[in-house]
Amino acid sequence: MEKKEIYRSRINILVKLIGLIFLALGLLTAYLTATTLLQPPVAATFYLISTLLAAAGLITLVSKID
Repeated sequence: MEKKEIYRSRINILVKLIGLIFLALGLLTAYLTATTLLQPPVAATFYLISTLLAAAGLITLVSKID
């Protein structure tokens, strides 16, 4: 049973790390979109992408694999 717990904890750490990367990518994309002059339709698309990345990162950070 102990090996399963170690395996699950490693997977949970990996999932949290991926979530943190997604969150950072989403926030970075939103920041770079806000500080760059883009056409409004293009900026809206990038804001949508950054929102989706950040939301996926947050959901992944609070999730737990059983």
